[in-house]
Amino acid sequence: MSRIYRGEPILIRTVFLAIILTTGVILFSPEGLASPPPYENRVAPQPFYLGSWQDPGEPDYMVQIERERLIVASGGQVRSVAKVRHLAETRIELCDFGRDKTREISREGETLILREPDTGQIRRLRRLRETAPDLSLKPFPIPEPQPLPEMRILDIQREIWRRLRQDHGLRGTIMVVSPEGSHAVHR
Repeated sequence: MSRIYRGEPILIRTVFLAIILTTGVILFSPEGLASPPPYENRVAPQPFYLGSWQDPGEPDYMVQIERERLIVASGGQVRSVAKVRHLAETRIELCDFGRDKTREISREGETLILREPDTGQIRRLRRLRETAPDLSLKPFPIPEPQPLPEMRILDIQREIWRRLRQDHGLRGTIMVVSPEGSHAVHR
């Protein structure tokens, strides 16, 4: 026995006992040392509500529920896209316009019942065979930038200067740079 442990037999016995107990628990537990199946063989359960849905009473109201997002379309265009934070059997937790929201879900036969607890609104939806074009997200077209004439640039700078003076007119002295140069504006 080394000098470090001389006179400390209780510590050695305690560590040895802890190792034996841990090994016994691992070996004789129901799972034992069996490892879970490889990740690629495990498939997350597919919630019944994933897919496209439509309100039969209001046919232009449609919902697309995906693992990452919930898309709502009405009147022929997408109205909202919310981030799915958690999918559960009876609810979907969302981040919608920066706020946490929950949609409660239930099923009656082939009908999906979607309830919004905040408003109490209930929608009875039927599954669509394929995703409706109204639910598809299309990139917003942005034209190529065009050069501005010098006079237009000066007009924009003057307008910004005018608005800045108006906005800060009640706030005391400010220092700004206008198209005409630096100015201190006093109230």
